[in-house]
Amino acid sequence: VLLIGAALLIRSHLELEAVSPGFNQHGVSLAGIVVPSSRYQTTDAMEAAFQRLDAAVAAIPGMEAAGRVNVAPIYGGGWDCTAMREGSNGHDKGALGSNMRSANPGYFGAIGVPLLRGRTFTTTDAAGAAPVAIVNRRLGRALYGDSDPIGRLVSGCADNGAEGRPTWRQIVGVIGDMRADGRADDAPPELYMPAAQWRANRQMTYVMRSALPEAALVPMIRKAVAGVDPMLALSAVSTMDDSIARREGLSRFAMWLLTLVGATGLVLAAVGVYGVVSYGVTQRRHEFGVRIALGATESSVRWLVMRQGAILAMVGVGLGTAAAYGLSRFLRSLIFGVTTHDLMTFVVVAVSLTLVVIVASYIPSHRATRVDPLQALRRQ
Repeated sequence: VLLIGAALLIRSHLELEAVSPGFNQHGVSLAGIVVPSSRYQTTDAMEAAFQRLDAAVAAIPGMEAAGRVNVAPIYGGGWDCTAMREGSNGHDKGALGSNMRSANPGYFGAIGVPLLRGRTFTTTDAAGAAPVAIVNRRLGRALYGDSDPIGRLVSGCADNGAEGRPTWRQIVGVIGDMRADGRADDAPPELYMPAAQWRANRQMTYVMRSALPEAALVPMIRKAVAGVDPMLALSAVSTMDDSIARREGLSRFAMWLLTLVGATGLVLAAVGVYGVVSYGVTQRRHEFGVRIALGATESSVRWLVMRQGAILAMVGVGLGTAAAYGLSRFLRSLIFGVTTHDLMTFVVVAVSLTLVVIVASYIPSHRATRVDPLQALRRQ
């Protein structure tokens, strides 16, 4: 039971490791910054502070790309948002629940998501400019099917203008789908708005791509932020690799725990079978001596002993497989990419365990063939 549970989790972990999150996670560092309302009371002042921070962070030596977003991938799912295509009333097929993220122009290059169509945000997408948006591939297809969404209109997240009417934004770009909630979850539909046009976020996460190690980069980031405002502090400083590892920490811990316990159980099973069979050989020395004296071959004596181990293996594996089949459903929440009743896993574990038991039976069986018939009969 333990070995099948461990094998299922190992296979699940390998399947998960092979999944791309939809962006280039390596070499990316994250740092949260909150601009307090006590000192930046207006949205204009808040956005001006963030833009100064943008310039300071981008100027750090060794920085390849830097940007900010309200909620970084893996950190969370963004704001729950109903995205609507033009003509929708918000309650028909033209509306879809999605994640909304606001980002500045540097974010998309820093996170490493592919641009499929159109463009990303630029500095011209300012507060007074025409409202624009970027959608991921899943949201674009959900709203506009196979047709090109570039140039079409979208609204969402109570993005209302005068008289409570929706603010329609022109879609200027389509990016690839990111598994923003973790690699074990499907990529959600996502709507992106320029940070300069969506000023509802006093807390932003800076996404920075650099070849520098985190230990060298963090002090430089702190210095750059202090140069803008010494009272601002960084929070949740991490690398994207570490964030993904923490997100998947529960399944990884369960995998290592079951693997350790399963390996221990395997060793105990081998030692136990060896002890039982070895004791049986000692008790049957006279019988083996008589058989050898009467002309029994080494192979027949060896098989006689190993058959005992084989019977133990078949009975144990049969009962264990049946128990594992019933109990493996409790691992469903930790499994990804395989089913809890994966046939290959059950077969491989059963065959492996049987081989281990047979090997554990071989040494006593070999000793049985070395019994001296005269000594065995004389002792009897």
